[in-house]
Amino acid sequence: MAANQTKPTILWVLQDNQVSPIIVDFLKLLKTGIDKIHIQLIAPERDEQILKMIQPLDPLTFKATRGNVPPSVENFQRKKDLIHDIEFSDGLEIWKALLLDDLGAGVMSEAALHLPRLSNIFGIILQIPTPLGSSTPEEVIFYEWVKLAHDNNIFIAGYELLPLYTRWTMIPSMLDGIITTNEQSFDYLSAKKQSIKGKVWKLPLYEGKVFSPGTSILWHNGIEVPYHYRAKHNIPKDKTILFIAHNVATSYEYRRLLEEISSFNNDLHLMFCFGKDQIRGTHNHQEVIKTISHNTLDSFYSYSFHDLAKPWEMIMADAVLATSLCYSTIVADANGIPCIVMDKMVPEIISGNLTLVNSYEKLRNALTAIINTHKKTTDITDIIYQMANRQYTKISY
Repeated sequence: MAANQTKPTILWVLQDNQVSPIIVDFLKLLKTGIDKIHIQLIAPERDEQILKMIQPLDPLTFKATRGNVPPSVENFQRKKDLIHDIEFSDGLEIWKALLLDDLGAGVMSEAALHLPRLSNIFGIILQIPTPLGSSTPEEVIFYEWVKLAHDNNIFIAGYELLPLYTRWTMIPSMLDGIITTNEQSFDYLSAKKQSIKGKVWKLPLYEGKVFSPGTSILWHNGIEVPYHYRAKHNIPKDKTILFIAHNVATSYEYRRLLEEISSFNNDLHLMFCFGKDQIRGTHNHQEVIKTISHNTLDSFYSYSFHDLAKPWEMIMADAVLATSLCYSTIVADANGIPCIVMDKMVPEIISGNLTLVNSYEKLRNALTAIINTHKKTTDITDIIYQMANRQYTKISY
């Protein structure tokens, strides 16, 4: 691969049916926010529809060709020579899977990528195909990029679209890195019994939702919020963020709530939502929160205030915390954001993204789980820098 870039380059491969408006906007944001690394989009020249969608991102194109060799004794012998004397009692060796389309058909596929002049490629990112979510042409191109990366000693990482926490491990096993979008996939693929050799990452919720087919408009509206507010409020990436669905009618309940979770204080940034019409005497909502809770409030790492009329700001939070069901918990639950409601007067309930607890011990247990989940996350910017810095080596087949 030859030269036209002085910066380290990460190739981001896109194919037909792998692009949505939120992905396009996210990639625009990503390219704008990373100045030391060149992120180059590339797509098959035949995929005219997605090329039109990503045109503002200055994509390159490549051509993929595929030919079928008919069944013959010669090709049977060729296939046999490729797999040598490998036995498949424990499953198909992952690199051998790249050599074959169908072990039983006796037909070999001859595929190739025809690329523009490229250089300084430090990594490749592409979507991981799944048997129930991808077409054969998508899978063939995926295999060819993995083979190209292997032949040129380039780190290659894939991100999930459909969940990988069930049984789809063979294709992910071919990759040097796997970018998961949920905790179940991360834990499943990280388990020793899966024998995944590549690095496994988990995106934060606000980035995982970008690559989810079930993403709502809330995530799209707030796509820039996490980056903007982390910088504005100087929130380190290792801090868990809680969205506090505060209401002046329950100010003392919230003060007690903060007292009970103060043991986690240095781990947390608190986002307080406020209503402009929630006034007590001469105090507005923010002043009420500071006045009633200031001694406890000041013990937390940091906190900020957010207009209740801008619900998309809650997407930067790891969870919503409340003393009762309310507007914020309903919106969060419906959009896949974990909610913890502490109310001694209700039975314990776990439903979807909503957890109702009736003791402070259970509240702290639920909060511990949220903090532990946050510790597993790595945002896409850090993943790209890790690839560019060659922090992880290629796996051996």
